[in-house]
Amino acid sequence: MQEMISIASNSNLWNAGAPAIAAVASYGLGLEKAGLVFSGTSPDGRLMEIAELPKKSHPFHLGTQFHPEFKSSPLHPHPLFREFIKNAIK
Repeated sequence: MQEMISIASNSNLWNAGAPAIAAVASYGLGLEKAGLVFSGTSPDGRLMEIAELPKKSHPFHLGTQFHPEFKSSPLHPHPLFREFIKNAIK
């Protein structure tokens, strides 16, 4: 299971959206074959919202189109930041 899927505990994870980039299907397939995982898509499944590398390639490497910093504070971090720090400490 990919990191963002395991972090996600509710549907509010994908909020505070930014303009999503439509991934060209031919690039997406090539990137997936090279090891990139598209682990989050728009509700209609057409836009790639989250891309990451598997843990076997890197312990915590992902990119998002949404803005978790808008739903975060030092005492109440967004799950993405909490898990990043937890993995960085390991």
